[in-house]
Amino acid sequence: MSSHAGELAALTTGLCWAFTSVLFTLAGRRIPLTALNLLRTGLGSIFLALTLLLATGRLFPAAAPTPRVLELALSGLIGLAIGDNLLFHGYQWIGPRLSSLVMTLVPPISATIAWLHLGERLDAPDLAGMALVLGGVVWVIAERRPAPAAASPAAGEHSPTRRRTLGIACAIGAALCQSVGAIFAKQGMTAIDPLPATLIRMVTAFLVLSLALLVTRRTPTLFAPLRSRRVLAQTLAASFLGPYIGVWLSLVSLHRTAAGVALTLMAMTPIFVIPIGRYLLGEQPTRRAIAGTVLAVAGVALLLRPA
Repeated sequence: MSSHAGELAALTTGLCWAFTSVLFTLAGRRIPLTALNLLRTGLGSIFLALTLLLATGRLFPAAAPTPRVLELALSGLIGLAIGDNLLFHGYQWIGPRLSSLVMTLVPPISATIAWLHLGERLDAPDLAGMALVLGGVVWVIAERRPAPAAASPAAGEHSPTRRRTLGIACAIGAALCQSVGAIFAKQGMTAIDPLPATLIRMVTAFLVLSLALLVTRRTPTLFAPLRSRRVLAQTLAASFLGPYIGVWLSLVSLHRTAAGVALTLMAMTPIFVIPIGRYLLGEQPTRRAIAGTVLAVAGVALLLRPA
């Protein structure tokens, strides 16, 4: 691979996640979110397992250290099972554009965790970058606009104001979970390559979500909307781009380039979502929303500038 393979993988990840957020928003209007998350992790696990089997002839890396496997499993539990479930609720309550914007909080949160837990230093540009991200996100969130019309079972039972509040809370929770999950994933990949590492994370999330659905005992009714070809196509496409291509490339980028550079390029997702959401969802972002998004992404670039 070229010397810029990590950067290209990170940028492609941001684009994949932009398409995924819009497609899952569309599918989530017809299928319950827990079932949708189970489907995407299940399909992602199948795609990843087949790729790993074809590439290496095995489904599990040889001599994988148990501590690293546990770290990747924790990453899957926190980042994919819990974090992405929160993010899906954010998609339905406040839309993919605003949810993706809130997710730009991941790098500042990660930097703060590293500062508190690992003792990493934050200098003046770091603090300025964090201020730009927080300022951009808060500026857009504070804009008084009606929340997207309720279209999913999860969204329909709340008022527009409450949906917006809950959606922002879910997106912030997702950012926290993904920050912690990224740290565990980075540690796990010190001894395990990105592809099997992605499979370990995805299978862990699938098993946790399967257990959660078994407890509810509502599995048949949850998957009934898949009889629609459109919903099925949206789910398949989103599962291929997100948990398969996107998550795999995100770990490739973390493995092949500095974490700061990788996360900065992945944070381009809200920029990509603006034209995609406008075309597929009919969203019309205001100038303030676009300016706030650019401001937040600029803050991420400053915070995670190459050393």
